[in-house]
Amino acid sequence: MVRFLILILIVIASNINAQQKKYDVKITIKGFDNKMLYFYKFQDLMPEVIDTLFSDNNGNVFIDMHGKDVGMYRITGIDKNKFDFIFNNEPIEINSSYDNFNDNINVIASKENQVYYDLLKQDKLFQNRIDILNQLLYYYPKNTDFYKNIKLEYITVQNERKNYLAKTIQDNNQLYVAKIIQINNNPFLDPELNPLERLKQSKEKFLDNIDFSDKNLYASNGITNKILSYFSLYNESDYKKDQLEDSLLVAVNNVFSKVQHNQYAINSIAKYFSFLFDDYGFNKILKYIYEYYLNDDVCDDVKRKIDTKLRYEAFNKMTTGVKIEDFSFVDINGNNYKFSETKYDFNLILFWSSECSHCNKLIDELKKIYSSQKEKEFEIVAISLDLSQKNYKKFIKDKDIKWINYVDFKGWDNELAKKFYIYSTPSMYIVNKEGIIIAKTNKIEDIKNIIKTENH
Repeated sequence: MVRFLILILIVIASNINAQQKKYDVKITIKGFDNKMLYFYKFQDLMPEVIDTLFSDNNGNVFIDMHGKDVGMYRITGIDKNKFDFIFNNEPIEINSSYDNFNDNINVIASKENQVYYDLLKQDKLFQNRIDILNQLLYYYPKNTDFYKNIKLEYITVQNERKNYLAKTIQDNNQLYVAKIIQINNNPFLDPELNPLERLKQSKEKFLDNIDFSDKNLYASNGITNKILSYFSLYNESDYKKDQLEDSLLVAVNNVFSKVQHNQYAINSIAKYFSFLFDDYGFNKILKYIYEYYLNDDVCDDVKRKIDTKLRYEAFNKMTTGVKIEDFSFVDINGNNYKFSETKYDFNLILFWSSECSHCNKLIDELKKIYSSQKEKEFEIVAISLDLSQKNYKKFIKDKDIKWINYVDFKGWDNELAKKFYIYSTPSMYIVNKEGIIIAKTNKIEDIKNIIKTENH
């Protein structure tokens, strides 16, 4: 009886320990002390912010992964670097340095990430060799012995790469990373084919190794990285923007043809594309996606607080050359503002939020431009979608923002945000004094170019 009770107690204690076990991540970034970082989780192909992190005096970042899903996570804020790692219920320890962060990554603990970063390193070497050989196949005289050696080497490198990936998958078939490795397989290309024939064959077979039905892959960057590589096949160095958009539209349609009967895949890919092509201003592709692939389920994406129907309306109703409706408000200083009374030919209407990291950087750049005016030639009208009065007021005070500021603390329910069909922050409209939209953008470079053009 006593032994039986002891056995029960041991089992209970083991279960409690198992439940309390934490799988922690420690990342040490040399030269990156006491800094803030953003922590993302990949979900439905998209990285979503789930927390902010802070490095200590020694550049250490500690993450409690207790209860976190298996999949890929991302950290940003390390200069222009983004760092992705795989979590699969194991301790993770990784070292690097602030300078050349991604080139200096050293995985101390975590089989998943050791394999993953070895894969990235080796695959880069293979691809460099293949790229060089492609150039030699194109330019080197064909009636030479060396050209024959080039063709043999082209076959050899592809086989080496194929065998490396196959062995890595076989040795690690129980790991999450094996799914990502499988995606990395590229079509075998015959050196006897001319460049156009090889390109055609590559386009036809490039996506064959993606299992779009495996939902586990949607918690990583595997599918999106492969799609971006696929898109590169449709780009030519001399393409103008409209030519590139037409070419990519073919590629987009080909991707959707791979997932015809998989609504989850269609939804995830459509949302990813809507963000991707919005950044590049490819409105033709966006309209195509919204008309044919976004269904009502996607439009109810509460987590992103974005109604994709607004995007479609924005493209059709708030485009260059359209005259905006007049609007007015009382700004944060109690002053009445009415757009139709503006005296400036150039007016930047900014929709932003203090909680938006991209907005933070953008406002710093806008301040430089705004304060550099010798004689005031343009105005900035900043409409905040903040909900927190405390955060907003602190941000305005800390940044010492002097342009026209308006907020009603209703967030996405702000009436002006609805009137302008705002679906993301930051969003900027450049409008002349007659109320005609000159441009819509979310990039500071566009603002600088427009100001430069207007001043000349």
